[in-house]
Amino acid sequence: MKNFTFNLAKLITLFTIILFIQQENAYAQFPCGGQILSACNCDGTSVLVADSEPCTFNSDNSQQVYLLVDENNATVDGDADNGAIIDVSSNGAFFNVQTGDYVMYSLTYDLADAAQLGGMTEAGDLVSALIAMGSEGPAGTWTSTSPSFTLVATALSTINGPECGCESYSVGNYIWSDNDFDGVQDPGEPGIPGVTVILWEDTNGNGVIDSGDTIVDQTTSNAAGFYGFSNVDPGNYLLQIDLSTLPDTDISGNPISWSPTAEGSAGGNDFNDSDYNNQGLTGGFSVGAGDSNLNFDAGFRPSQVTLASELINFEGKVTKDGNQLLWTTGREVNNDYFSVMRSQNGINFDATGTVKGAGNSNARKNYSFMDSKAPVGTSYYNLTNTDFSGKTAVISKTISLTRELGGFTLNQIHPIPATDFVNIEFAAQTDSEVSIKVFNLSGKVMVDQNTKAREGVNALKLDISSYAVGVYFVTITNGKDKIVGKFIKD
Repeated sequence: MKNFTFNLAKLITLFTIILFIQQENAYAQFPCGGQILSACNCDGTSVLVADSEPCTFNSDNSQQVYLLVDENNATVDGDADNGAIIDVSSNGAFFNVQTGDYVMYSLTYDLADAAQLGGMTEAGDLVSALIAMGSEGPAGTWTSTSPSFTLVATALSTINGPECGCESYSVGNYIWSDNDFDGVQDPGEPGIPGVTVILWEDTNGNGVIDSGDTIVDQTTSNAAGFYGFSNVDPGNYLLQIDLSTLPDTDISGNPISWSPTAEGSAGGNDFNDSDYNNQGLTGGFSVGAGDSNLNFDAGFRPSQVTLASELINFEGKVTKDGNQLLWTTGREVNNDYFSVMRSQNGINFDATGTVKGAGNSNARKNYSFMDSKAPVGTSYYNLTNTDFSGKTAVISKTISLTRELGGFTLNQIHPIPATDFVNIEFAAQTDSEVSIKVFNLSGKVMVDQNTKAREGVNALKLDISSYAVGVYFVTITNGKDKIVGKFIKD
């Protein structure tokens, strides 16, 4: 976890800045005061402050930080609405917060648990993982004994919300790979980075691009597939995706083509459906007072090759021996083998096993694969097939299976290979002290530390930036059971 310091001069400067920001005050009880919940300056960013006087925690065994979390809420357009931590602060001051809706949390924790909690309270981490570790009571307050912490939430915080009366707006949202071709964002369907989106002024208000229209701005989707235009003035507009900027290979380097997916079942500019047509265009839309939904999502159907298998169904079940995957094909053409792909986050998939295909067949074929190494918790699966020329395509939707806690087990070590950090996830049946050691191939101990493991899934993040390139082994023991894993430093 970052080591924060409190700077009184900086805080005085902060409050001077706040005096010049139009804002409304509402309060949620924090350990040391109230919360400024709304900030208005209408230029796309602003300031949020947790306490009128930041708390002082000078004891030897506790620490306080504040977490600013992007709330899953559609009240204010402009943020990702993904429940992720945006920033961490020791004094509750957050600068340059973009337009959107947020919840701020006060986290007070035992310093002995800093290593474990530090890996869960960085920008990009989901606050839901932290909440799941605690017990709620009273409402908006979660406590945990192992690791030891108290988490307190504010009410909804907004930057440039409707109450601010700002005259500019944010437009955009998400570009994703619609793997099951239904036009709706489903769990496990990843975003597409590097795609150019153009904002046109629809001068005539006729919903098409013609000679009188002009380009207002253009942007590129980020690594997670999100894009956006901020400070959009009232008027009539169109959005266009430059189809030539869609990637021409998948993450494995296989050639791939894309076609815009049909609009999803709900229709219109909702928050889950695709909103672009077959030419990569939205219809015309107006930006003005009272607009609450300027989110435009784009789903694209990936097509690598003519599918070697006609899939009828793909499903799974949890058994005592592992997660069993079952599928049926109605027809196969030059089909060499299937790969069962597994993911812990629904985004990054790796092959957990392969099953030989039928080659060429017009008969109904049933297949089964047992993932005997499935970890505790939720795993996501999809299915690919590879033809005799070596071309691979995803042929199924993504499904999820959840295994209950079954013992002292190693869930996963990732990424592999790793460069700067490696994440170790393991499951424990009870709260306990565990010893964690890391060795190189020569037997040299690189890490030797004890930590508290809680009942359920535990996560540990190790800094390996100074390690030499090579293979390393990890052992974790609770005094009774021992688990072993390994990783590669690249």
